[in-house]
Amino acid sequence: MKNNYYVYQHVRLDTMEVFYVGKGTGNRAYSTKRRNKYWQNIVNKVGYHVEIVHAQLTEQKSFELEIETIANYRNIGYKLCNMTNGGEGSSGFMHSEESRAKIRAFNKGRVPLEETRAKMSAARDKKSV
Repeated sequence: MKNNYYVYQHVRLDTMEVFYVGKGTGNRAYSTKRRNKYWQNIVNKVGYHVEIVHAQLTEQKSFELEIETIANYRNIGYKLCNMTNGGEGSSGFMHSEESRAKIRAFNKGRVPLEETRAKMSAARDKKSV
């Protein structure tokens, strides 16, 4: 088993209170992608910094500590923007070669509608800001 998982928390810069707890590997704690609107609103308004709470964990242990940490903060009244109680998610999921081939075959020759292309372009532009 690899012990490359960790539990992290995001702390508001205005009150120095924790507002999000997560588990991850690699640079997940520092990534702003795949965050909910509540998280984005806090970060856009007041900023944040990252604290690694537990490191060098197995994935299972990181799930357990994430659940425990979220529960502890909620029990003492912290308003977290976590949408769940933790312990969920997949790490490093990859489609099989067979699945990727099916997706490629399905998408081959498809041309998105102009409206869809405009939405994709706007989303891409928003991410690069």
